[in-house]
Amino acid sequence: MKKDRKTVLSEYVRNLSEDEVKYLGTRLVERLSNDLAEALDLVSNNKHVDEVFRDASSANELYDTIDLLKESVLRECRKRNIAPARGKMPSAA
Repeated sequence: MKKDRKTVLSEYVRNLSEDEVKYLGTRLVERLSNDLAEALDLVSNNKHVDEVFRDASSANELYDTIDLLKESVLRECRKRNIAPARGKMPSAA
């Protein structure tokens, strides 16, 4: 059985490092200049998340999926008691 978008995104975000959560949070909240492209570039490295975005059937559905990702990231920020931070993408460990 295929998982729904919200579940896939939530599971992805839960497994991110603290720096990655901060990075995504900043990009998805501020959406300055190239922020959205950088956020989508990061999440597209995960095949399940990339599939969720690839399955969007319209621009509205794509932006709804981005909003779901943002909600998951902000929920994870609150859960971990961290704030999104401006800066470069953390290096992979």
